[in-house]
Amino acid sequence: EKFLDIFFKRKAGEGNLLTIAPSDSKAFLSLCNTFTLPEKSESRKYKNFFILIDYLSNATLGYINSDAYPDDVIFAINYINKNFSTIKTVEEISREANVSVNTLERHFKTTLNISPSDYLKKQRLANAAKLLSKGATVTEASEKSGFPDYSWFIALFKKHYGITPNKYKKNIKK
Repeated sequence: EKFLDIFFKRKAGEGNLLTIAPSDSKAFLSLCNTFTLPEKSESRKYKNFFILIDYLSNATLGYINSDAYPDDVIFAINYINKNFSTIKTVEEISREANVSVNTLERHFKTTLNISPSDYLKKQRLANAAKLLSKGATVTEASEKSGFPDYSWFIALFKKHYGITPNKYKKNIKK
C-alpha cells in the first residue's frame, strides 16, 4: 500500500504532470507500452508494475507542482485532452491559449520535452487504442480520435505501437 501514496496522498487535481529526464524517457515510454500489449506471464506483469512504481517514486521523475509549468502549457494540455478529436491545427491551440505558435512550441519543448502536435498525436493514438480495445472498428477508432486520414492513422499507429490497429484489436480480444 505504501507504493500507492504517489497516487492517493496528494490533493486531487494537483501533481498530475510528470517530468522525465530525457535520458530516462525512452526506457520509461517503452515500459509504459508493455502495459498496452498482452502479457501471458503473471510474474512479468508484476515485475513491470513494480518497475513503473519505482520510476514514479524516483525523485528525478517525481511529480512537480503545476506552478512550475507556464499557464499556456497547462491550458493547452487541458484543451487538447478535452478536444483532441476536433482540433485541426496547433494554431487553433495557441489561439485558444492566447499565445503565439512559437511561444507555445517553445514552452512545450522546454517543460515537457515534446511539441504540442506530438502531444496531440499521442492523445489521439491513446484514445484510438482505448476504442479498439472496447471493440470499435479501425475506421471508427480513426474517426472518433480525430485522424483526418485513415491510411496515415494506420501508419502512425503501427509506428507508435509496433503493430497495425487491426492486429492490436485482435490481440486485445485474446
